[in-house]
Amino acid sequence: YDTNVQNEIEIATSINNIQKIFKTFSDEQYHSFFELKPDRIILEKSTNDRYNVLFLGKSGSKIYIDRFRKLNSAAVVLYNFSFKLSRFYDLINMIEVKTDSDFIETLKELYLLG
Repeated sequence: YDTNVQNEIEIATSINNIQKIFKTFSDEQYHSFFELKPDRIILEKSTNDRYNVLFLGKSGSKIYIDRFRKLNSAAVVLYNFSFKLSRFYDLINMIEVKTDSDFIETLKELYLLG
């Protein structure tokens, strides 16, 4: 993870500023703001100005990574796990894993969530 990017996210003053940081430093195919898109890390609005971060599997299963955080804190979690998801795909492509998608999904969840 890039601590400079994390620091920028932590001091951002609005969701628009955070989204601009993500456009610059994170690949859009690994995250989503407020929109449920499969195979991405998603920032979800909760209640009382709090946010959740979740992973939406290809089968539509929601796996919550963290809940009820303030915006900047949740955005840092979103950044870190989006980065981790991109690394997962880098590794899978590097070792050229050719197997069924269920196995890849299981590996991905283990890689992301331990």
